[in-house]
Amino acid sequence: MQRESAGLIDPMTGLVFFPTKSPKRDDCEWYAWSHVRDIAVFDNVPHGIIVTQTGQTIQSNATAYVLKNQLKATGELVARFQQLNQSSLLES
Repeated sequence: MQRESAGLIDPMTGLVFFPTKSPKRDDCEWYAWSHVRDIAVFDNVPHGIIVTQTGQTIQSNATAYVLKNQLKATGELVARFQQLNQSSLLES
């Protein structure tokens, strides 16, 4: 299984997206990390449901497990990027 990656655009403004599948695939969906409030699972729905900050629900083409892992990995990437930026600001 190929690992998906986060598409980091500008974490300081919250423009960070994560893919549901390999970005090389035509059926890859991208979601804005800062707009996701939760990943839900409903009975009889094979894929994860993204709950946005406004409460809207979006059925994804990925499982809830994949979505939660991508959300977590993207959050860790944003945190690391912010730490690196803080370090460089303190050193200058």
